[in-house]
Amino acid sequence: MDVWNYFEGKPEIFAAVVALLVGVGAILGAKIQANGGRAQAAAAREAARIAAKAQQEAALWTVRQVQTAEYIQRVRDVRRISTLLFEQDPEADNLLAQLVSASQAANQKLAEVQLIAHSSTVNAAEMVNDALMEVVEISYLLGPGLYGYGVIFDESFSPEPPDSATANNALNSLMELRRAHEEGSDDQTMSRLRRHARLDVLQVDGITPKIAQSLLLSAEMPDGEREKERRNAELEERMRSLISTAREMLRSEGNVAPVPAPRRWWQRAAT
Repeated sequence: MDVWNYFEGKPEIFAAVVALLVGVGAILGAKIQANGGRAQAAAAREAARIAAKAQQEAALWTVRQVQTAEYIQRVRDVRRISTLLFEQDPEADNLLAQLVSASQAANQKLAEVQLIAHSSTVNAAEMVNDALMEVVEISYLLGPGLYGYGVIFDESFSPEPPDSATANNALNSLMELRRAHEEGSDDQTMSRLRRHARLDVLQVDGITPKIAQSLLLSAEMPDGEREKERRNAELEERMRSLISTAREMLRSEGNVAPVPAPRRWWQRAAT
C-alpha cells in the first residue's frame, strides 16, 4: 500500500498522525532527559562521597604523620638532655628540670600517638618509651656522678697543691668505697665509707650534694658506663623499628593507591 498516496487525499488524518508522533517524541525525550538527570545527580553524589572519603584519609594521614614525627622529636630531645647530664653541671644548667620537662612532653606526645596511629606504630612507640625511661633513669642517677668524677679528676692535676690534694683525697675515698662494694663488705662498713666519701668529695670545688650523691652511687655501680651504653643501644634499635613501622603506616615508599576518578553521568547512565 502506498502510504503517501493514502494520506494525500486525507490531510486531516495525516495531521493527526504527525501530532501523535510529535507527542510520542516529546514523551520519550522527556523520559530520556529525566533518566539522564537522575544519573547525573547520582554521579554527583558518588563524586562527593569519593571526595569526602579522600579528604578524610588525607586528614588522617596528615595527623598521623605530624603526631608520630613530633613524638620522635620529643624522644630525641630527651636523649640529648640525658647525654648532657654526663657532660655538664646538672644544676648550673638546670638539666635535671629540663630532663623532667622533656620526659613529660614525650609522654604527652605518646598518648596522642596512641589515639591516632595504627596499632603496629603504637606498639613500636610504646617499646621506644619503655627504653627511653630506662635511659632517663640511668642518666638521672649516674649522669651527675660521672660528670662530677671528671671534675674531681681534672682538679687532681691542679697546679695549686691544696686543690690537687683535696681532689686526690676524694678520688681515694671513692676508690675505697668501690673496692669495699666489690668485696661485699658488711653494711656497717659500707655506711661508714659512704659518709667519709661524701664529706671528701664535697670538699672539691664544684661538687654539689646532688653530684656527691650520684658519685657515691656510681662508685657502687662499677659497670654503670657499660649499662648506660647498653640502654642507649637498646633505645636506638627500638627507634629504628618505630621509624620503619611508621613509614609503613604512612606508605612512605610511594605506593599510595590513587583515589579513583568519579565516573561521568553519561557513563553511569549507559550502565
